[in-house]
Amino acid sequence: QQLAWQAPTGPLVVVLDAFETAVQTYGYTNLNPALDALAARFDDLAVVVGSRAPVPLLKVQGEPAKKWELPGLSFAIVMQWLVAEGVPEELAGEVATVTNGVPLNMKLARDLLKGTSIAEAREIVDALPKKLVTGYLYRRILRRLRDDTLKDLAQWAMVPRRLVPELLAAILHVTKEESDRLFAALRSELTLLEGDTVLTVRADLRNTLLPLLENRYANAAIVAA
Repeated sequence: QQLAWQAPTGPLVVVLDAFETAVQTYGYTNLNPALDALAARFDDLAVVVGSRAPVPLLKVQGEPAKKWELPGLSFAIVMQWLVAEGVPEELAGEVATVTNGVPLNMKLARDLLKGTSIAEAREIVDALPKKLVTGYLYRRILRRLRDDTLKDLAQWAMVPRRLVPELLAAILHVTKEESDRLFAALRSELTLLEGDTVLTVRADLRNTLLPLLENRYANAAIVAA
């Protein structure tokens, strides 16, 4: 309806940013028909999706999405930006290497170093990989879960390689009804897990999260094979 003013001829580009959030809100059953309707009305439609999670079910008139990896910014550009943002030039190279051209990591590194002395900045840079990982996971993923009851539980649910309601009940010591409810809630968090009746944690998140859990809860974390 909002695009009704657009002439049905010529190109129309629809950009869906933070797509994992849109799917959580509307679901593929609502999004795909809406995109099909646009494709039927406009003769030259392109849909561009930005997502931290895969979009295997996204289709436009039966045609699946094509995947492109977005590389990080170049080392030279990252160096230039860090120095312009106040990161000491003698440390900017190390920070650029650690942040790997990812804008979120670059901004977090800048914030960590802001207002510090050279000595303090050196200590931070030496510990930067762990701080960046922790900041990214907990700020950008775990703390953005829609269901507040998941925020403290999600990290433990991500330890097993595969997750089913029965295993979730055993991990969290909850009833079958509660484990079913939590399982359904976790299934909707596409930035964390993939699957339907069996959930699989995204490998990049699990591999990053486990060392953090082991360090924080050395005697409590049990890594499931």
